[in-house]
Amino acid sequence: MKTSRTIIRTLFSLLLLTVAVVTVQAEPAVLSFVFSEPGVLVAASPLVTVFTNDIQESLYPSNEFYKASKDDSVWLDGRYVRLPQAGAAPSAERNRTTLPAQITKRNDDAEEYEVDEFTTDPILIQDTEEMQLSYAKRQSVLTDHVSTLNTTVADNFAQIWMPTLGTNMVRTSGSSTAATAPGATGNRRLITYADWVDAVNLLDRMDVPNGDRYACVPANIYAQMLKIDQFIDYQKRGLVDLIKKGLIGEILGVQIYKRSRLALYDNTGTPVKIEVGAAAATTDNEAVLLWHKNMVRRAEGAVKVYSDLDKPEYYGSVFSAKVNCGGRIARTDQRGVVAIIQAHV
Repeated sequence: MKTSRTIIRTLFSLLLLTVAVVTVQAEPAVLSFVFSEPGVLVAASPLVTVFTNDIQESLYPSNEFYKASKDDSVWLDGRYVRLPQAGAAPSAERNRTTLPAQITKRNDDAEEYEVDEFTTDPILIQDTEEMQLSYAKRQSVLTDHVSTLNTTVADNFAQIWMPTLGTNMVRTSGSSTAATAPGATGNRRLITYADWVDAVNLLDRMDVPNGDRYACVPANIYAQMLKIDQFIDYQKRGLVDLIKKGLIGEILGVQIYKRSRLALYDNTGTPVKIEVGAAAATTDNEAVLLWHKNMVRRAEGAVKVYSDLDKPEYYGSVFSAKVNCGGRIARTDQRGVVAIIQAHV
C-alpha cells in the first residue's frame, strides 16, 4: 500500500514538472522546486530565472564610412604610424635655353602620426548567469565589446577628419528650419543642391581626382536631402549592390554614407569642431563631411579581447577589449576634405 502511494506521488510530481516545462516554453517565468519528502516535488521560493532564447541587443550607429580611406595599418607599430614621405616634385621649364639643366636631388623623408588606444570597461559574467540564462550571455557581451570599440573608433574618425580651415567650409543656404543638433535651439538653414555644388567645386579647385569621392551625412541632414530633386536613389539606378557597403545614395559624383552622428561645429566666424558625443551648446550646428579616399588616412590594429577566467573572488570570469586605432587628414593644407555646416538664420 505504501509502495502504491509512493508511485502515485512520483507520477503526480512528474506531471507537475511537465506542466512547469510547458509553461517555461510558453513565456518567461521564475520557477523553483524542492523535494519536501522522497519522490514529492513542490514549489519553493524563486531561485532560477529562465528567459526566452532571444535577447534585445544594443544598438550602434553605422560605422562603414571610415573604411573609405587610405589604409596605413601595415605601417602601424604600437602607437605610431611611420610613413615614407616623398620629397619635392621636380620643376619644369618651357623652351629651356640654358644647358646643362640644373641637377637637384629629391630628399625623401619619413612622417609619423600617433594613434589612440581604445579600451572597454571590464564586464563580469558569473558562472550562475551562464548556467541559468537560456541565451548565450558570454557571446552577447563579447559582441558588445567589439561593437562598442568599432563605434568609438568611428566616432573618432568622424571628429579628426573634419576640416578646421575656413577655406574648406561651406555654409547651408536654404530656407529656415528648426535646429537639429542635440541641445541646439533656434533655426538653421536647410541644405540645398547649390550647397553640394559649392562643396564639390571646392574639391575640384583643390585638384582632387573625380573618383573615390565620399560624404558622410548625419541623419537629420539626410532627411532634408530626401527633399532635393537631384538627389539620386541607388535603387532607381540599379546600383543596389553598393548599398551592401553602407552607401545610400550619390550626388554630383559623391557617394554618400549616412550615420546618426558626426562632429558638430560652433558658430564662430571660422567654426570650431566639437567632438562627437561632447556636450553641445545651443548655438552648435550639424555638418556634412566630404572627402577623397586618398586624402584621409587610417591605421587599425587588431582587436584584442582580454579574459580573466574563473576568478574565485567573483565566482565568474571578466572580459574586456582593446584596439589601437587612429588617423589624420593626409595633407597639412587639408586638401581633399570639405565640410558643409549649418548656417544660422
